[in-house]
Amino acid sequence: MKIIIILNIIFLLLSNVNATEDKNKIAILVNDNVITNYDIEQRIKMFAILNQINITPENSNSITNSIVNELIDNLLKIEKINEYNISVKDTDIERLENQYFRKTGISKDKIFELMEFNDVDTDQFYQMLYNDIAWQTLISRLYYRITSVSDEEIEELLNQDPMISREAAEQIIMDKQLDLKSNKMLRDLRDEATIEYK
Repeated sequence: MKIIIILNIIFLLLSNVNATEDKNKIAILVNDNVITNYDIEQRIKMFAILNQINITPENSNSITNSIVNELIDNLLKIEKINEYNISVKDTDIERLENQYFRKTGISKDKIFELMEFNDVDTDQFYQMLYNDIAWQTLISRLYYRITSVSDEEIEELLNQDPMISREAAEQIIMDKQLDLKSNKMLRDLRDEATIEYK
């Protein structure tokens, strides 16, 4: 990704995320927690860099709305993670980080260089990984034992893709069911939350 593209992204962010001179101004209240203009700006910059997306006037509103929703969901997840005292090992974060960069084919050094150049706090990246692992750990702890996979579901998946093993098919189905539980829990948390846009 060229530096000039990142500079264009920053210019658009400053004009489209309502990032005022006071970046610590509260943008959203989620229960007793706050999301500031700075939080939104940082996450949008990180999103653009990680996904190598050029933010334009045409896509900036939809990306901003998506990021705002993500930040709200993240605060709600953190509340639940803290309620259940979920902790994450450094080795788990390192493993997910390696998987991420291997899967995307993006150079970690280049990404972090762009983050530093654009004043993006790399701690936000690691916090994102931490929260992802902690949330999945919570969902597994709450629902794994009560989630079942039927032989019919496994056979159907094996018929669709005979190359995968029975164990892999079972895990894929289990993961999908846990994702559904995760989405429902998040919807319930949103319904119960007090969300105020400033």
